[in-house]
Amino acid sequence: MTQNPDDDTNANPPEPERVVHTVDDHLDVDHVTRAKLFYKSKSDWIELGVGNLKLIKTDTGNVRVLLRSDSAIGKILLNVNWNEDTPTSRQGKNNLMIVCTPNPPWAGTMGRSQ
Repeated sequence: MTQNPDDDTNANPPEPERVVHTVDDHLDVDHVTRAKLFYKSKSDWIELGVGNLKLIKTDTGNVRVLLRSDSAIGKILLNVNWNEDTPTSRQGKNNLMIVCTPNPPWAGTMGRSQ
C-alpha cells in the first residue's frame, strides 16, 4: 500500500501535552519574595543574581532559604539551612546579611580563584 504524497495526516502529529513540575512543588513554603543575592569578595560586593526567595520550614524546625534565578532554567543561587544560631544582621532598610557556607559554592569562595 502506498501513501499519497499530498496526504498531510501523518506529517505533523500533535505534540503531547507537557506538564512541568519543579522540585519545589511539594514543599511547605512559608514566605516568597523577590530578592537579589550578593556575596562579599575581599572589599567588594558581587551580585550573583535575582530571583524568588522562598523560606521553607523543615521537619527539624530549621528554615531552608532557597533562592532560584529568574532564568528559564531556574538555577539555584542559594540553598542553605537557617536556624537561630545562624549569624544574621540587618543592613540598612531592606537588606539582610546571612553569614553561611554557600550551597552551591560560588566562584571566588571556598579557596577557588575568580
